[in-house]
Amino acid sequence: MSDRTSFYVSILIAGTIISGWIILAICFEGHIPFFSCPLKYFFDIQCPFCKLTRACAWLFKGDIQSALQTTPLIAVLPFMAIFPLSIYDTYMNKSTVYSIYVKVISNKIINKIIRLVALITILSIWILNLN
Repeated sequence: MSDRTSFYVSILIAGTIISGWIILAICFEGHIPFFSCPLKYFFDIQCPFCKLTRACAWLFKGDIQSALQTTPLIAVLPFMAIFPLSIYDTYMNKSTVYSIYVKVISNKIINKIIRLVALITILSIWILNLN
C-alpha cells in the first residue's frame, strides 16, 4: 500500500470513528450511557478531553458559548474538515490533502512547532480541567 493510500485510509477510519462519536453525543445530549472514560473510571482523574463530548453536543445544537465554556478544546473541531476533503480527494482521485500533509510534515521545524503547540494546549486544558 502506498503512503498516499495509507494516509487516506487512516483519515477515513479516524473520521468515521470521530463522526460516529459526535452523532452519539448529539443523540444522547453529551452523556453516552454505555461508555465511561477509562481514566476517569479507574483513577478518578479527568483526561484532557473530558467534557469534549458534551461540548460537541452543545456546539451542534448551536450553543457555541456553552461549548467553549465546557472546554476550549472544541476549537479544534474545524480540523474535522479534513475528513470530507479526504473523501472528496479519494473520490476524485486527487491528492490535495495529502500534498499539504507532506509539505507540513516534511518541514521538520514546522512539525516540531505544531507538536509543541498541541502539547502545550492539551496540557493547559488538562490542568484547567483538574481544578
